[in-house]
Amino acid sequence: MKKIVVDASTTLKWVFVEDGSDRAQRLLKDYLEERVLLVAPKFWCVEVANAIKSAVQARKITQKKGRDLLIKIYKVKPKLAETEEIMSLAFDTACKLQISVYDSLYLTLATEIGAIFVTADQKLLVKLPKKTNGSLL
Repeated sequence: MKKIVVDASTTLKWVFVEDGSDRAQRLLKDYLEERVLLVAPKFWCVEVANAIKSAVQARKITQKKGRDLLIKIYKVKPKLAETEEIMSLAFDTACKLQISVYDSLYLTLATEIGAIFVTADQKLLVKLPKKTNGSLL
């Protein structure tokens, strides 16, 4: 089965309608139908919750709507992976590529498990080496 590491920017498109949501929905459908395996670092839960909270704070959605979206996205969350063992490698990669350790953990996890890394963050994708198995949603 094809493995795909998805970051929070990709999976948030499952609950927020924005550019790329259609592609994110197809990815989710493939996951739910067990055609692909979606994986994310364990901290994905915190990143997603914080992004939804930011939408509440910006008054884009109500707190109740935010809580409902959080519950909805957690019901279909990717398989969550421990990252403690790859932290040093992710740290070195973050320093080398001048990206956050958070972003580097997604990338390093994908590399370590032989997966494709999918992100909706174009600014991140342009910082990745060409040989990286990364893709824009």
